[in-house]
Amino acid sequence: MAALLGVPRQDAEALCAEFIGDGVLQPANYNEPGQIVIAGETARVQQVVEAVKTRGLGRPRLLKVSAPFHCRMLQPAADRLDVLLHQVTYHPFHLPVLSNVTAQPYVSHHDVPIQLVAQICAPVRWEDSMRYAIEQGCDSLLEVGPGKVLAGLMRRIAPEVEVLALEEM
Repeated sequence: MAALLGVPRQDAEALCAEFIGDGVLQPANYNEPGQIVIAGETARVQQVVEAVKTRGLGRPRLLKVSAPFHCRMLQPAADRLDVLLHQVTYHPFHLPVLSNVTAQPYVSHHDVPIQLVAQICAPVRWEDSMRYAIEQGCDSLLEVGPGKVLAGLMRRIAPEVEVLALEEM
């Protein structure tokens, strides 16, 4: 995986299309404007990193990760998770819940296992999800979990949106 910093979405997608060949290479995270993470076979990811450098498109950073997350190389994991998630009982939502696969609210609680399985191989549409929330009137968010990574992304997506970190509360 590699983060392409300062590379517009359409350029990152074009680079993946250019270097995919008959292998695996795709956007994995649409984090914020100008920060796209790509995932796939190591050699193909490295080709994109070199192309970004030589073409002066932005600042690529190889990521030290244990697997190429959010890409189709993880289909075997998605298949195993599918079996497990379909054994769980899901209940109707009381509030809208956004799917990072579609950047839209889940239509039904029955979609939860389908969307969670899809998330393993599909890109995370974080920027799109946050823009949807803002369009719906969201003006403050709560970041749950350690760190403030998502708050930092939101400052670059919509600096007017307040983000509170649960770890500080």
